[in-house]
Amino acid sequence: MSSTEPQNEWGKKSGESRVKSPGVAHEESDADVRDILRFGAALFVAVMFTNFLLWGFYSFLKAGAEKGELKPPPLASERQSLPPEPRLQGAPGHEEFPASDLGKFREQENQMLGSFGWVDRKAGIVRVPIEKAKTILLERGLPVKPSETEPVFEKKHASGNQRK
Repeated sequence: MSSTEPQNEWGKKSGESRVKSPGVAHEESDADVRDILRFGAALFVAVMFTNFLLWGFYSFLKAGAEKGELKPPPLASERQSLPPEPRLQGAPGHEEFPASDLGKFREQENQMLGSFGWVDRKAGIVRVPIEKAKTILLERGLPVKPSETEPVFEKKHASGNQRK
């Protein structure tokens, strides 16, 4: 070492590392910086080429649409203006909106739930308002179906096991 070179406090040149380990170094053959830069440049060129290709294709389609070269399909003149019945709610030709149809349906259902009427006159089945049906159920109780077979558990066993 010559005395004219600048040295740091450890007596080393200012650019040198203070720790030296023989046999320890980085791998110089793992990643080549030039290959990485070439790949990045090729990727950039490919992306720009695709961008200009799509821009040209879009311009071509836009010019064709502006000229009016698009002809209607041959079966378009034979097509009806309205779809056949039954039409879906909200489709062209349907007079009412789904929300108003739902409102009418709910009004009809509420009217049926709150009034008396026959469900099946021959079978004697009637429709009763819900509140009235609750009152009748509380007064009369639930119907009990009589059993057709004798119970398996007899009364003499109900008193419990009696040991003798």
